[in-house]
Amino acid sequence: MYRFLWIVPLFACVVWWGMLIALLAAWAAQGKPIYDFMDPDDKVAYISDVGATSLKPVFIACAATQGGLFMFALIFERWMRHKGRLLRNHRQAEKWLSVGAIIFGILGQVGIILVSIFDTKNHHSVHVGCLVLFIVGIGISAILNSAEFTLLDQNYPDVRRLKTSYILRWIWVAIAIVLAIIFVSCNNRNEPNVAAGFEWALSFFYGFYLLILAFDLIPFKRYQERNAMATAPPMAEYGYVQQPNDPGYSPTVGGATMVPPQQQDKPFDAASYATAADGFAAAPPNYNVAKPEPSAMYH
Repeated sequence: MYRFLWIVPLFACVVWWGMLIALLAAWAAQGKPIYDFMDPDDKVAYISDVGATSLKPVFIACAATQGGLFMFALIFERWMRHKGRLLRNHRQAEKWLSVGAIIFGILGQVGIILVSIFDTKNHHSVHVGCLVLFIVGIGISAILNSAEFTLLDQNYPDVRRLKTSYILRWIWVAIAIVLAIIFVSCNNRNEPNVAAGFEWALSFFYGFYLLILAFDLIPFKRYQERNAMATAPPMAEYGYVQQPNDPGYSPTVGGATMVPPQQQDKPFDAASYATAADGFAAAPPNYNVAKPEPSAMYH
């Protein structure tokens, strides 16, 4: 199951882009009409304009599906990192950044769901407020998430995927901010056609953030297949907890070890290691641990 989790944000992207293409294609197929609730001078319809027509059920269904998948992906990524099935956080700051990204991400997704429900035709003021909530919530969530991955990269300099991920995130954040500023400024300057064009562009560009989330979960698939808990404490059933003076200790990956496959099922003698009350348990004399190679798992 876990090896296919990268499909969750990928499917969210497919749903989101599919919705945008469907709305745009439907508006074009109708002859690019200017709806009665639009300004007569408008030539380009906003997403919300098309979504307020008979296509509103499609808008609601796709926005809710995408929002739910996005929230699931963020929460599950945090849970798996906490459990050690993804590279662990080493600092409290990283954990708080992750939690903050989840909270603002949820607020943002609630915003887009409400945007689809309270259409611009009948609830314009509420609609605009919810749109602001979506843009600001997702923007802050992406910034916090990018900061978390920047700190993670400092903990694991040998894992190239982390560096790639946080660089892609910051590039996405920078471009998204530029698009959002242009969109807002065009609205304020009463240039609705240009603003509508940038709204479509910004919405399509948002899908790339979902692809970045999917990219982050792809190493997790290989991580599972190699049975390499690179930063989690050794599994309790093996009866071994590594100490800092252990020959296999690696400060780069937080002092965890990888159990060789040929020794995973080897039974331990309970008398050969200390109890939990003694603090750290000693490894059996005939038990060899191998230093993990994160680069081999994630490159």
